[in-house]
Amino acid sequence: MRTKTFLILAVGMMLAPLPAVAQRAAPAWTLIARTRELAWFVDTARIAAAGPATTVWLRFDYPQPQPVPSDPSRHFSRVETQTALDCAGQRATDLVFRTFDATGDRLVADDPTVRGHMRSFERHPLGQLFVITCQVLEARRRGQLRQMIQALQRAPVPGRIGAADNRRAGRRTG
Repeated sequence: MRTKTFLILAVGMMLAPLPAVAQRAAPAWTLIARTRELAWFVDTARIAAAGPATTVWLRFDYPQPQPVPSDPSRHFSRVETQTALDCAGQRATDLVFRTFDATGDRLVADDPTVRGHMRSFERHPLGQLFVITCQVLEARRRGQLRQMIQALQRAPVPGRIGAADNRRAGRRTG
């Protein structure tokens, strides 16, 4: 009788739908801003809070292929990064850093060594964008994401943000 009950429970658990947190969300890239140098997106489906930090996926699409610093014969046109942001402390650390070719599908380089310590937005090459990303996260929390995105898409992005920022940061991309 125990075996039969166990089998019924086991089969029932296998057939039951997984909870939402266990299911992997498909990326939902939302355009935040576009400059002559890049288009910047945040994945609104893969935002996760953990303690004081919020983990977000960011994507940067470059209209012109950029040389991989470690191998100028190779080029990338897209960067995807998973970043932990401590918005209150104005600090960030990159968790994943991947570069893709012009199709946006073929991985050019994947740097598994980016995990590092938190550093201030001021000292991070994408710090200006992180400040805005934190504003987006706060708007999302308040249920005002659509209004914030619309406002950002009309506003100029501060400073010059482009592929050179990753090179200045000493990014290994290959």
